[in-house]
This record gives sequence, C-alpha cells and structure tokens, in this order.
Amino acid sequence: MSDFSLNLEFVSRMSEQKDRTHLSDDLELAAEIGKNLLERNKELECLLKSSHHYLEEQALKNEFLEKQLETLREVNDQRNKAFEQMETTALELHKANQKLQNETNTMKKRYRDLTEMVDNMDLRCEEYRKEVEELQKERSRLQRDLSMALSFHEQVNPLDSEPEPADEQIERRRQYDEERAEKERQLEALNIKISNLREQHVQERSKREELEYELSELIQENQQLETQLRVFAERAEEWQQVASGTERAIDILSENPLNDSADDVVEDDSFVVVSEQLSRQSSALSDHSGVVVLSPSEEKTGENSASFFSELGDQYHELVRKYDALLDKCKQEGLGKHSLPIPKVQRAVQVSPLPSPNKTERRHRYFSESEIDYKPEGPKIREYKKMFQKIYTRLEESKNFRPGTP
Repeated sequence: MSDFSLNLEFVSRMSEQKDRTHLSDDLELAAEIGKNLLERNKELECLLKSSHHYLEEQALKNEFLEKQLETLREVNDQRNKAFEQMETTALELHKANQKLQNETNTMKKRYRDLTEMVDNMDLRCEEYRKEVEELQKERSRLQRDLSMALSFHEQVNPLDSEPEPADEQIERRRQYDEERAEKERQLEALNIKISNLREQHVQERSKREELEYELSELIQENQQLETQLRVFAERAEEWQQVASGTERAIDILSENPLNDSADDVVEDDSFVVVSEQLSRQSSALSDHSGVVVLSPSEEKTGENSASFFSELGDQYHELVRKYDALLDKCKQEGLGKHSLPIPKVQRAVQVSPLPSPNKTERRHRYFSESEIDYKPEGPKIREYKKMFQKIYTRLEESKNFRPGTP
C-alpha cells in the first residue's frame, strides 16, 4: 500500500508538473498569438489608412474629371457658337465683297463715260471757239464793207455836177437802204448767234466743271474703297498668321506622348482642355489661312473672289478634320474619362501597406492646386501659352471687326 501511494503521489506530482509546463507553454503561445494579432492589427490599420487616402484621391480625381467634363461641354458649345459666327461672318464678307465689286465696276464704267463726255465737250468747246472767231472776223469784215460803202457814197455824191433824175436818185436811195438794212439784219443775226454761242459756251463750261467735280468725288470714293479692300487684305493676312500658328500648335500637340505617367496624364489632360478650347475657336478664325488677297485694280475680281471662298472652305474643313483626329486620339489614350487609371497610387497600395507621407501630401497638394487653377509648367507649355495668348488677342480683335467698316 505504501508503494502504491507513493506511485500515486509521484504520478500526481508529475501530472501537476506537466500541467504547469503546458500552462506556461499555453501562456507563451497566447502571448505570441496576441503579439502577432497586434502586429496584424497595426498592418490592417495602415492598410485601412492607405485605402482611405486612395479613396480621397479617387474622390478628388473624380471631382477634377467632372470639372473637366463640364469645361469640355462649355468648349463644345463655344465651338458651335464660333462656327455659327464664322459662317455668318463669311457670308457677310462674301456679300460685302460682291457689293464692293459691283460698286467698283459701276464706278469704272461711270468714270469711262465721264471721261469720254469731258473729251467730247472739250472738242465741242474748241469747235465753238473757232466758230466764234470766224463769226467775229465776218462781223468785222461786214462792218468794214459797210463803212467803205458809206464813205464811197459820200465821196461820189459831191462829185456829181449834173443833177440826176429823181427816179434814179430814188432807186439808188432805195437800193442803198435795202443793202444797208440787209447788212444790219445780217449783223444783228451774227450778234445773236455770237451771244447764243457765248451762252452755250458758258453752259458747257459750267457743265464741265460739274462733271469734273463729280469725277473728283468718284475718284475719292474709289480711293476709299481701295483703302477698305487693303484693310480686308491686311485682316486676311492676320487671320492667315493666326491659322498657321494654330495649325502648328495642333501638329505639335498631336506629336506629344500622352500617357508616360500619372502626373503626365493629368498635365496633358488639363492642357488638352485648354488647347481644345483655343484650337476650336481659332480653327474657326483660321478659315482664311492661305488666302491670296488681290489688288483692287485687278480686272478679274469675280473669279478671284470665288477662289478666295473655295480656299477658305478647304482650310476650314482641313482644320476641323485635324481637330477631330486629335480629339479621337485623346479619347483612345483615355483622357477626359471617369475611368482613368492612376498607376502610381495603385502600385503604392499594392506594394506597401502604408504609403509615404511625402507622396500623400504631394498628391493632396497637387489635386487641390489643380482644382483651383491648373498651371502647366515647362518650356513647351510656356511657348504654347504665349501662342494661345496671341490667338486669343486675334480672336478678341476679330469679334470687334465688322466687314462694312474699314
């Protein structure tokens, strides 16, 4: 019995010792599990924070893209209005050009008629002057003949010693009176004709002066029309320069890469918004690019006007085609959509549970600045801004331009 009790006590002690050992092992295991759970909890908290940052960035990005979409809609409306305005302006310019051509042709024809009329009046005045001189010579000759006849009659009468018969004296007296009356009538008719010719000469001279004054007014009006045409030519050259600058900017934009990184995507997207607005408005004004403006003194004005507007339409359709191609390329690259990926943010969440604070602050600052006022940097962007500023200046000048005023 004593051995059995000893064995039982030994077994109980061994079991107690084993229980203590298991308990310590369980406590150590529980401590390890708790430590692992705390570390895992911290990792999950870091991952949750990074997820919150990512969601905030996504919300900012969505808001930014919504603003860009609204801007694109406004740009589309402005482009439609600009197209309508350009069509109206082109129609007004066409009508003004036709009107100026008709007025120029009418004035040229009237100028030729007036020139011929003045030449004819000069010839008639010269003929009248010669006729007046001849009549004056004839008048002086008649007066001289009359005076010679009177003096001869006075000289003949005293020499007659023999008295003539009364009938002969009466007949001679009657012939002398008739001859004198005839000469007086001729002289009076010549005086009347001379006075009439003088009056007609005065009338012709006054009419000539009026025609010369009217001709000078027509010349001044023609000069004003030529000045207006030169102003149209200068305006067309300015539009041609604006159109060439816009086309060059569109070509440069179409050659630039649009998807190098997430920051480049945002920058290019914002720049596309500005460039689309400028290119759409300037493409409507660039309809006159490549137009050859003719001199007002050329004769074939109608054919040149037709070629002017046909070339204008070709330039307009070419710029619209280039703009649509650039817009399709931007859509294919994923610009201006709500489903735009953000590669750097996704890689930060997948690789590291806790993104760098500097990157997070930089992204927050970047998106907040983009919401307020996006200002792209870089030498090319500054060059674009200068170019588009010049285009805006030309657009504002063209808004105040009216084709009827020089």
